[in-house]
Amino acid sequence: MLKKLILLPDLPELRRILENSFLRQQGFEFLACGNGARAFALVEEKDPLLVILGLDMEELRGDDCCRQIKGDPFLRATPVALVVRPGHERDLARVKSSGCDSQISAPFDETQVIDTVCRLLRIVERATPRVNARFSLQFGLTPPVYHDGVALNVNGGGLFIETSRPLPVDTLVGLELHLLPEAAPLTCRGRVAWVNHPEWMKSPGLPAGMGVQFVDPPETVMRAVRVHLEAAS
Repeated sequence: MLKKLILLPDLPELRRILENSFLRQQGFEFLACGNGARAFALVEEKDPLLVILGLDMEELRGDDCCRQIKGDPFLRATPVALVVRPGHERDLARVKSSGCDSQISAPFDETQVIDTVCRLLRIVERATPRVNARFSLQFGLTPPVYHDGVALNVNGGGLFIETSRPLPVDTLVGLELHLLPEAAPLTCRGRVAWVNHPEWMKSPGLPAGMGVQFVDPPETVMRAVRVHLEAAS
């Protein structure tokens, strides 16, 4: 059995959202499958903590796969979510009759996906709360060409960067963080999760800038973040 496994349909955008979330940092693993019959076999074999299915999977439809899971006395407690296209009444009817625990709308909204997954997994805190911070950093697309910024808050999942040069959502960036005084900058990668544009402020309480999620941060970075969080608490 894979530890803390989530079974997914073969939908790259859904997998990207989950793999770039705090779930991966918490030890969750993701297994994609586009065949409904194979998905049911994997549920029996791997015992995932959560199953997400597409409606129109090959060989066995997602709603039928869900019925099989919920009809099995050993598997029925496994939470199942189905991907549905809003406005398609036939799809909605199939989801409603499947016995699934929830649904995820496509096209995917990152917040809705993570909220649904957290609820089904009974995760109350999606990540440690962000604490106020103020340390310098550099970010850029192609090191060593970096732009200067200032981190205004941080947690184990990412940080908010005050900058007049916010990058588009989903941009992968290199980061140099001056987290610890009188220490060399720490480097890691990040992904732009949201943007506070000067002409469209998503979070009016913050200046222009962008929220960045850490992507596979090394332990040196996570250790420095923990030190920073402990000092601020």
